[in-house]
Amino acid sequence: MDMESDRPFRQAFAEIKQQGWIASCEHFDEMDSTNDYLKRLIAQGTASELPLLAVANRQTAGRGRGSNAWWSPEGVLAFSVLATADSFSRNQQALSQLALVVAIAVADMFEANLTVAPMLKWPNDVYVAQKKLCGILIETLSRGSSHFMVLGVGMNVAVNFDSASEEVRNRATSAHHYALQKIEPAMLLPQFFRHLASSLDRWRTEADFLEKNFRYRDYLLDQLVQVQSGATLVIGRAKGVDQEGALLVQAESGAIHKFISGTVRLLED
Repeated sequence: MDMESDRPFRQAFAEIKQQGWIASCEHFDEMDSTNDYLKRLIAQGTASELPLLAVANRQTAGRGRGSNAWWSPEGVLAFSVLATADSFSRNQQALSQLALVVAIAVADMFEANLTVAPMLKWPNDVYVAQKKLCGILIETLSRGSSHFMVLGVGMNVAVNFDSASEEVRNRATSAHHYALQKIEPAMLLPQFFRHLASSLDRWRTEADFLEKNFRYRDYLLDQLVQVQSGATLVIGRAKGVDQEGALLVQAESGAIHKFISGTVRLLED
């Protein structure tokens, strides 16, 4: 990569390191997946100076949850952070909440940059104007007695969807369409990490943090949804998230079903 095109990221990395908790940063023009790259470092035993941030201009095999792919061309801010598991989470049982905490940080950041308010779609997406703007993928892994977490984020910042599939064009959008001023991927990195640090601090100290910061942005609230979690499938009204980050769905019978994880699909009302 030429030095001129790399300059914005070098400046962003300097700001991020000054914030105090990211120890090292790497920038790539192209790679398969930043999450997979960091997982390989753990498997090979070559990861050092954690937390480590890896950023790619393009991903050739970007991933979402489960078997979902993430279309990740130029203009996507695609990055992952590798850290010990306890760097993020207040306890092992709270790991399921972390994607929501990260999504809140993303929404806080975009609120200061966009003319349209971002919404949060449980369990790990940020939406704008009813289309997906950002996805979050958190994976855990171990090597020996050490436990690690990889936090992956993909933000559509300045994406041209002309070469995307029809499905992607129908479901995704890019921040630059709603920006208050011109935005570039690198400029958002330090902003995101400032908001993430704030969200993590509040999550660790405020018992009602998720309910308070998720509900007014809840994309699914009172919508008719289908939720699949393992062998369980429920159709009903989304009723928000509780303080544990679980999705609450009220079935036609009136029963409330609680989901810690799962796949959600909006249904025609």
